[in-house]
Amino acid sequence: MMNSILFGQSLINWAWTTPVWLFSVGITVGLIGCLLIILLGYGLSFVPGLNTLNENPRKRLYFAVGLTILTNLVLIPFFWSPSYTDWLSAGHHLGAFQPYSDIKQSADNPPGFSAMVLAILLMSGSMMIGWLTVFALCSRKIMSEIGVICSEGPNNWLLWIGVKYVFIAVAGIALAQMGGLGTNLFIVEKPLEILKPASELFTTGVSRVQKIRIEPGSDVGQEVPIAFNGTQLRGIEVWSDQSVEIQSTPFREQTLEEIRIQSANLKIAPETPTRILRQAIRQEIIPYTTVSKLFVKNDSSDAATLEIRIITTPTVPQLDILPFCAASVLGLFLFYIFMRGVMPKVAAVALSTFKTEVSQPVYLILLVTAIVGVLLFVILPYNTFGEDIKMLKDAGLTLILVFSIFLAIWAASKSIAEEIEGRTALTVLSKPIGRRQFIVGKFMGIAWALAIFAIIVGIVFFVPAVSFKTIYDAKEGSADGPQWQDCYAETVKIVPGILLGFMETLVFIAISVTISTRMPIMANILICFAIYVLGHLTPLIVQSTVAVGAFETVVFFGQLIATIFPVLDHFNIQAAISGDAIVPMSYLGWSLIYCTIYGGIALLLGLIFFEDRDVA
Repeated sequence: MMNSILFGQSLINWAWTTPVWLFSVGITVGLIGCLLIILLGYGLSFVPGLNTLNENPRKRLYFAVGLTILTNLVLIPFFWSPSYTDWLSAGHHLGAFQPYSDIKQSADNPPGFSAMVLAILLMSGSMMIGWLTVFALCSRKIMSEIGVICSEGPNNWLLWIGVKYVFIAVAGIALAQMGGLGTNLFIVEKPLEILKPASELFTTGVSRVQKIRIEPGSDVGQEVPIAFNGTQLRGIEVWSDQSVEIQSTPFREQTLEEIRIQSANLKIAPETPTRILRQAIRQEIIPYTTVSKLFVKNDSSDAATLEIRIITTPTVPQLDILPFCAASVLGLFLFYIFMRGVMPKVAAVALSTFKTEVSQPVYLILLVTAIVGVLLFVILPYNTFGEDIKMLKDAGLTLILVFSIFLAIWAASKSIAEEIEGRTALTVLSKPIGRRQFIVGKFMGIAWALAIFAIIVGIVFFVPAVSFKTIYDAKEGSADGPQWQDCYAETVKIVPGILLGFMETLVFIAISVTISTRMPIMANILICFAIYVLGHLTPLIVQSTVAVGAFETVVFFGQLIATIFPVLDHFNIQAAISGDAIVPMSYLGWSLIYCTIYGGIALLLGLIFFEDRDVA
């Protein structure tokens, strides 16, 4: 049997490579989706009227606004419907980016009006961009340049990354079908069995039983019709104003321990449901087969009002990562199409800036250093008595964040301040490119360069490094080898940390671009460093201002900092991720809105500062 050993550990171990393969499948699905969208756009580009709409900016904007309003009128009632509330509640409570085995039992309040407003805001902005992207895809001009678009700038980097992961996805299936070529060379042991429940992604979710009146006094229990697969069961949510018991068979046929929903004399309000997860439900109570009805027994003397939600996931719950990876690939591609079609001048400046920044020696040096660093973190001894994986996640996320912010400040300072001082900006602005397009294009180009940096280092970090560390620590401690689900569980937890770190980087790009319109490199770096320190200290400073007997000067200074400086602790959740805390999707959504608003205000100030700047 052939094997490879590195640092005393087996490199060929499908337990840690299976998450790598699963991410690769998601990326492959996303690339296939990009190809289908290109083919669809090519077909629609022959439709008269539609294929020229993108070339008329005013008409294009009117159509996009009208279609966005129309779509909102159709979808907003859905946001207040029980089905959407159920879906949002399930995702909010059971934890975004959290594996099934790590979900903690909770009785938190379900998301209310604020979460629905968040969804409407995000959906409205996405629909507006989406319709403009549709018009760009249908443009004959864009379709005639689609080959160049797919191979230029950030798309070239993303395409090569995607091709490598397509190879891993295909090789994983091929090696498994060929028995590992007579060796233990497996990327994934049973790929087809893992992918078999993929269709369940479209059939699972939340099924709701409307309010039912449960009469007391029945020894058998009252039958409640509901259909779900016990194997796919993730959890049950129950509202009841009386003490009830639930099981899948009549009570006279079942004498084992039932599920106790709530003790007597405690009224359960609809906004505080009781949740029981699958691992707390014995097979005798709800079997791992198809269940068509439940029996509810009311132990009290009064009739009970009961409502049940059954939350199901695919038989292999880790498949939830497939639509996330595919949507990420599609989102990056479509956003670039949006820039090329809707903002061609901004895209031209951004493309030039991106090429300049990624070719800088400091960019490549930090990229290689970050990759080597996160890989070395795997073998560093942290002396934490079995908690090395937590230190690895904290150190890796911090390294990516610090390098990204430094690159953002350096790139913005060098790209704008030096171009103004060297009169290069004058040459660019002498063309039909305005000052607004110049500043926004610089921001987008630097953002693309930092996105590529975060994607490359992030993929190396959360796929090989964290996944392999799980195996490495187990063997170092002479423990039983973990399953691939355990490696996946540790891997997927750090995705919110990388996303929030990139949001913080975007804020600093906007701030640095604004400062660089008036100040040189060193002043920019010093000011941004001060903002970084004060931004992370803002919660402590604000807390000190509310203390009894605080000095007026301290109160004024604290309020000034809280008003002007960004609250960077919104994006700093490394400690929470290391401690396996749940990061809900709503938190990521509000953080994105905060990043967009603050970054937009900073860029607006940059446009004002640059409007009357003498570049000659």
